[in-house]
Amino acid sequence: METNARDVFIQNINRIMKEKNKSQKQISTDLKIPLSTVSSWVNGQSYPRVDKMQKLADYLNVSMRALTDKTDQISNEEIFSQNLMHYMKIKNASAKEISEFCKVSENEFEKWLCGKVMPKLNKIQILSVYFSCSISDLIEIKDNNISKSHGIKIPVLGRVVAGIPIEAIEEILDYEEISESTARTGDYFALQVKGDSMEPRMYEGDVVIVRKQETAQTGDVAIVLVNGDEATVKKIRIMDSGIMLIPFNTKYDPWIYTAEDIERLPVKIIGKVVECRQKY
Repeated sequence: METNARDVFIQNINRIMKEKNKSQKQISTDLKIPLSTVSSWVNGQSYPRVDKMQKLADYLNVSMRALTDKTDQISNEEIFSQNLMHYMKIKNASAKEISEFCKVSENEFEKWLCGKVMPKLNKIQILSVYFSCSISDLIEIKDNNISKSHGIKIPVLGRVVAGIPIEAIEEILDYEEISESTARTGDYFALQVKGDSMEPRMYEGDVVIVRKQETAQTGDVAIVLVNGDEATVKKIRIMDSGIMLIPFNTKYDPWIYTAEDIERLPVKIIGKVVECRQKY
């Protein structure tokens, strides 16, 4: 189990808050998030959901990777150097052209390009104008620019039960990564598969990546809560009279619920499976 995901986040959020001169109370007020929640993030008592992580990153004007990734393995000079080379390739610009635009010697520019020296802020501002990008695009780890970058970490839950919000579940078994572009499309969590009802597509111990949503279409594999029990993973078939939950394993019968059952029990869809990651 990766035990340092929260530690990395704690280090990053505290460092960035200090750099941006932001307090827990200010973040709480501006983002309309309870102070107790913000405090639990900063102190490592809980880990933000993906949507909250994005909201926090936007507020602090950093990428989500700046909050979730280790940054001590690559220097600021190296990050800037790789971003600079990235934008030079896009613009097909030479060192001579850019050094003249920035009014620095080619020798000084070569130091930037080699990751030996970090330009002063006024020069970075000039470069951002030249490349038509933001300052953060030049100084932060970016998906397409830095090969070291990883994905956004989401918690792997051991179980999901009725009556407990997903963000409040404390049985976190591990963390999985999804791409930042995927993370922007919704709120995600991961769930460990239990039992053999979904074999041979999913085996016990596999991890499914789930986008939170309350509806599903025929053919979708969804996470469903039935009668207040622990959540189950099943294929969905929508019928005129109700819903059918279908196991892939043919030794198990489908579960059929009428519209009345759906309301009475209830039967509640809480997410759609978008990926299954096999664990051997």
